[in-house]
Amino acid sequence: MESFSIAGGIKNVRKVKHVKLIRKDGTIIDIKVSEIWFSNNKISTENELKLYPGDTLIVPPPFEFNWSMFSALISLLSLSLSVFQVFN
Repeated sequence: MESFSIAGGIKNVRKVKHVKLIRKDGTIIDIKVSEIWFSNNKISTENELKLYPGDTLIVPPPFEFNWSMFSALISLLSLSLSVFQVFN
């Protein structure tokens, strides 16, 4: 959690599901953020996921759904169906 804090934090913890920890030797560890943030067993989690020099922590941006694009597509589909109905 200290690493997230030093890096500026995660904007929306509930939307970021996984982060990747790449060890210096190339080992990749996929980490569920909920296991770190909301775990009752923080001591074993912290020891297991300790960062060492050369490690890389990758935090993807949270998934955001573009509702305006969805609305535009639905409107276009509705208009297309209306025109199709008129000509049939």
